[in-house]
Amino acid sequence: MLMDIQHECFVSNPDSVLASMEIREPIADFFLDAEKNYWILTSSDKLLYRNVQKGKTSVFLQHASAPLGTKDELQDLAVVQGSLFLFYRSSLVVCYDLNTGKKQYQTYYFSKEDQALPNSSALMVVQSKNSLYLLRNGLFGFMMGYDIQKREWTTILKTNYWLNTVSIDNQENLWVTCRDGLWFVDKTLQKKQLISSFVMVDGTEINTEASTIYNDSQGGMWIGTFNRGLLYYHADRFKFKNIGKPFFGSQVKDIDVTCFTESGQGAIMVGTSKGLYNYIPETSTLSLWKGIPGDIGCISLTKDSKNRVWLCSWNYGLYCIENGIARKYDLKNLNIVRLTEAKDGTFFYATNWNGFGTFHPETAQCQRIQSPQIDNQLNSVFQLIHFNTH
Repeated sequence: MLMDIQHECFVSNPDSVLASMEIREPIADFFLDAEKNYWILTSSDKLLYRNVQKGKTSVFLQHASAPLGTKDELQDLAVVQGSLFLFYRSSLVVCYDLNTGKKQYQTYYFSKEDQALPNSSALMVVQSKNSLYLLRNGLFGFMMGYDIQKREWTTILKTNYWLNTVSIDNQENLWVTCRDGLWFVDKTLQKKQLISSFVMVDGTEINTEASTIYNDSQGGMWIGTFNRGLLYYHADRFKFKNIGKPFFGSQVKDIDVTCFTESGQGAIMVGTSKGLYNYIPETSTLSLWKGIPGDIGCISLTKDSKNRVWLCSWNYGLYCIENGIARKYDLKNLNIVRLTEAKDGTFFYATNWNGFGTFHPETAQCQRIQSPQIDNQLNSVFQLIHFNTH
């Protein structure tokens, strides 16, 4: 079945979509790698590779289900660091060079002892930058880790009940859903904790099987449960993180944060009454912005469509910061408190004593806007916002 997300309906003839991808024979299974390329196992046992960026489909393997000459079941695959890893039901893993298609090596994720244990065919593989994590389900639950550089397997979890799914969060920690709740395994694989109760915001607890899990790009965790609906968790939900006065240095007695904006690469520009600062969230470091007077009194910060940041101050006028370099504009005592860019690229300025008008960054020319319908006493303008095309 094929779902068209934009139109929120099923596609009545999925074969036509496959045919447009040069896939014209029945498919037995299909996979999606981390780069969102398609891998299709056909009824004739070919493994097709569809490069989405190039828009080309090619045959990668002729007999994908017989890697060693005997019948095996291809259950999952992963592409990491230019290598294709194929995972089979027998616990065989075969590594191929993605560019040449040549076999590099093979390995087994189960020991001979574990291979003898009864297991179903359910298998799931997720990946990080340098590792593969494999979950094998059945009467016994297995969670394995594979170090790609060292080519070594590690048994992470081994339970006498089934494990459902595994997901990696943005800190590369592992979360495994299971019959008894949720397993947490930190990225070092040393700290392991079974969470059997889910505490709700009202203080009540839910004890249930966790069926599936998804860690989104914003650090949120979505957990599908058995008979208890969908749960959501975020470590920073309902919490404020205070970046207090000590971050600004011991020499600062009083600080007034007046404005801020994102400067790029995740950094935050913080305007204060006593200087412009650069804040790095990952390291929680705060430093004065170079090229700007250290005692500048910031009024507003605005980012335009060219990723330039405009800083309006009460004591040093207007600055434009582009690619880390600050340029000062001499506007002849016109104290601009805010700049706003319209959709057509026109800049409008606001002042606290001389009304508002248009600003031309190339020539540094300002032209006041006056209207006969409005009394010319319109002098103090503190904010402008673009809201329509007219």
